[in-house]
Amino acid sequence: MNEKIVKKEGKNVLIVMLILIIIGLFGFIFYDKVIDKKKETKYVEEKVTKKEEKEEENLDEVAQKIVNKLETYRVDYFDEFENVDFKNMDDKDSVVGAFVYSQSKNSNADFKRQDVEEYYLNLFGKKLDNYPNLECHVNDGILYRYDNVKKEYVKDCGNNDSCHAHGGRCISNSLFIKYSNIEKIENNYIVTVTKVYAPAQGMCLESPENAFYADSKYTVKIDGLSQFTSTDDMGIYITDKDKAKSYYEQNYEGFKNIKPNYRYTFEKINGDFYLTKLETIK
Repeated sequence: MNEKIVKKEGKNVLIVMLILIIIGLFGFIFYDKVIDKKKETKYVEEKVTKKEEKEEENLDEVAQKIVNKLETYRVDYFDEFENVDFKNMDDKDSVVGAFVYSQSKNSNADFKRQDVEEYYLNLFGKKLDNYPNLECHVNDGILYRYDNVKKEYVKDCGNNDSCHAHGGRCISNSLFIKYSNIEKIENNYIVTVTKVYAPAQGMCLESPENAFYADSKYTVKIDGLSQFTSTDDMGIYITDKDKAKSYYEQNYEGFKNIKPNYRYTFEKINGDFYLTKLETIK
């Protein structure tokens, strides 16, 4: 009887051991094929995500996108101000003034509201509905005023037969822009740029000498670029823009610290960049 009990208990122990071995084997297989695989998949996904984030945050590429926006929307009009806060805009006229200059090829035409709206949305990420009373001051007077009936910005010339900017200095667009530094703070990108203005004969009453300048007021001459301009028989400046730009970029270390510089702050929202602040560094 005792012998049978011992044999039975021995069988039970063997069965239990076999069960434990089988459970252990299945556990190992499950861990190896499922849990460990999930860990590996998660690791790969995290690695890919980090790589994508790193690629998205290539600051050189971000800086170039911002420079492209500055060139596209011709923000040179704002350069005469030392500091501009675009995030807290009210019914200021200077923004539409910049728009008018950016559309200089259509300077004799009225500007449809949708054109100004596009300018606001693409450069500032703002809706024009928040600024219903904009008047476009250019230099020292109003040049454009919003017409609620026509739904356009129309020229407000008063008794002036020739409708143009009301005195003041000539405003020119920069020939090219190059960034010297970019810094990221949270969701803001601060880009410092230099600008080059070509000779402006025919655009201003007092044309500067045959030279390039670092500012729109033509007060800071950039030595070394005059070799890329010449004067024809009529006294008109001929500028080789491509060669001047190439020379400027190749010798940028010697040019980038020429003041003024301009520091622009852009905020990233839904993958796009919007201008929020300008500081002129003199």
